[in-house]
Amino acid sequence: MQVPVIDIFAGAGGLSEGFSVWPSRAKPFFRIALSAEKAPAAVRTLRLRAFFRQYKPAEVPDAYYRFLGGEPAEGELRKILDGEVVPPPDPDQPDHSEVICPVAIGEPGFDSAGFHRLVDAARAGSGHWVLIGGPPCQPFSTAGRTRRRAIPGFDPETDHRNYLYKEYLRIIVRHWPAVFVMENVKGIISARLGGEPVLGQVLEDLSNPARLEDCRPEVMPERYRYKIWPLVTTEQPPDLWGVCPPGHYVIESEKYGIPQKRHRVILLGIRDDIQVTPEKLRPAGGPWLTCGEILAGLPPLRSGIARTPDSRQQWADIAAGPAPAGGWRGAELTDVADTPAQWTAVLRSAPAQPWFAELGTRGQADVREHILKVLAGLRAPAADRGGESIPGGQPPRTLREWYEDPRLTGVSLHSTREHMPHDLHRYLYAAAFAHVNDRSPRLGDFPEGLRPLHKNVGKSLKHDNFADRFRVQVMDQPATTVMSHLAKDGHYFIHPDPAQARSLTVREAARLQTFPDNYFFCGNRTEQYTQVGNAVPPLLAWQIAAVVADVLVRAGISN
Repeated sequence: MQVPVIDIFAGAGGLSEGFSVWPSRAKPFFRIALSAEKAPAAVRTLRLRAFFRQYKPAEVPDAYYRFLGGEPAEGELRKILDGEVVPPPDPDQPDHSEVICPVAIGEPGFDSAGFHRLVDAARAGSGHWVLIGGPPCQPFSTAGRTRRRAIPGFDPETDHRNYLYKEYLRIIVRHWPAVFVMENVKGIISARLGGEPVLGQVLEDLSNPARLEDCRPEVMPERYRYKIWPLVTTEQPPDLWGVCPPGHYVIESEKYGIPQKRHRVILLGIRDDIQVTPEKLRPAGGPWLTCGEILAGLPPLRSGIARTPDSRQQWADIAAGPAPAGGWRGAELTDVADTPAQWTAVLRSAPAQPWFAELGTRGQADVREHILKVLAGLRAPAADRGGESIPGGQPPRTLREWYEDPRLTGVSLHSTREHMPHDLHRYLYAAAFAHVNDRSPRLGDFPEGLRPLHKNVGKSLKHDNFADRFRVQVMDQPATTVMSHLAKDGHYFIHPDPAQARSLTVREAARLQTFPDNYFFCGNRTEQYTQVGNAVPPLLAWQIAAVVADVLVRAGISN
C-alpha cells in the first residue's frame, strides 16, 4: 500500500508533485490523499493535476492535452475542474482520486470539526502517513514586514496569519502523522512576535504539539513528541544540548540541483516512536544549474507594448527625438500600437536616446557596443508574443526527463506582458549589461536617463535600498528567487536575452521552479504567477520525499 500524504496550505501543489512521483511516476511510494487550499484558481490547478495523476503516463486521456492546448475542458475533466466530482477517500482502492478541499484553514467560518473528519477519512485510519504544507509566509517575509510597517495603524501582533501554523499543529495533535514537512520563508528566522523569536516558538510547539490549550490529556489521550530535524549539513554544529541553530533548517536550493537561488526554511518532524535518524539531502555534484540551461528550448518572444496614456506620452517623447543612425524609426513611430514592427522600432530607437550617449561617459562602452550588436540583428520572433498554448518548443537538455512529456504538442502559458516603451529600453540595457558583466545592474549602474522617476530613487541610490528594482536574470547563473511578486510586475524578473526585452512568462517561471512542462496553472495570468511564485520547487520536494521514504522504510513502514 502506498503511504498517504496530506497537503495543507497546498497552493499549486509543488510539494505534492515531488512526493507523488518519488521514486518514479510509474511506481510512486506515496499517494496524495488530500490537498487543502483556499485560493479558487489554485484549487482548480490542484484538481487538474489530481486528474492527471490518477492515470499511468500512457493512459492520461487526450482531453487533458487538448485542455493544455487551449480547448475547453470536457467530460470528466470539466466536472472535476468545476468541483462537481469530488470522490470520497476509499481505503479499499489504493489508486483512488485525490480529494481537493477548497477551505480557508483557520480563517473565519472555518469548519474545523468537518475538516478533521476529512483528514481522518483521507488517512484511512493509518498511523503511517505524512503531513506536508507551508502555512502562509507573508507575515514572516522580510520584504513583507517592511511593507506592512509603512501601513498606518498596522499591528503585526494582530495579523492572524502569524498564527496559522497552529492549525498545522492542531492537525498533528489530532491525527499524529509519522512524519511532517513544514516549509516557510527564510525571514521566519529573524521574525519576532511579542519580542520573542518566532522560529524558536514554532520549533518548541512542533516538538511538543500537545501543549496546545485545547489538547488536554483528557481530550487527547494519545500524545507524542517530535524531533525536528534539519535536512542539510552546515558548518555550525548543534549546541551542547543537541539543539540545531536556525541556519541548519535553511535549504539553499541551488546547491541541490534547482536552477534558482531559493532559500527556504524546511522542517522535518519525526514522531518520537520512530527511532530513525534521517539522512541529509545530498548536494548536487558539478556546477549549479543555470537560468539559460533551463529556459533553453522555449520559443523566443517579444514583449507587448502598453497602450495607456502614460505609454502614449513616452511613445511621443521617443518619436520626437532625432532619428537614430540608419533611419530605423522613420514613419513607424506614429502612435503607440502593439505590433511587431513598432516593437522593433522602439527598441531600435535606443541609440538616439540621451541615456545611450551616457554609456560612453560611464565606462560602459562595452555595454553600448553589445546593444548595437543586438539591434543590428533584431527581428521580431516568429512566435510573436506567444500565447496560452503555442506550437513548438523543446524541453531543456538538462533535466530533460524531468520536464519532458512526449505527448505535448506545444508550450502552454508562454505569453508575454505589455510593457511601457521606456521599460523596453531598461530591459534592453539591463540584459545587455548582464551579458557583459555577468551580473544584474544595480540602480546606480543605470544611466540617469533610464532611472525610474520614483520619488524615492535618490534614497535608494544613497542607501542601496531596493537598488535592484530592475533585476535581470543572468544567463549562466541560477535564477534569483522566483516570487509571487511576479504577479504585480516583471521588473525583478527580466529575461536574460536582450533581443527579447521582456519579463519572464508563466512557463519560464514554472521551469525555474522545476514544474514539468505538462503542469498547468489555472486562473488568469496574475493568479498563475502567484501560484508559481509561492510554490516549493517540485524537484526539491522529490529529494525531500526520498529522505522521508527512507525514514519510513527503515522504521518498517513501506509500501
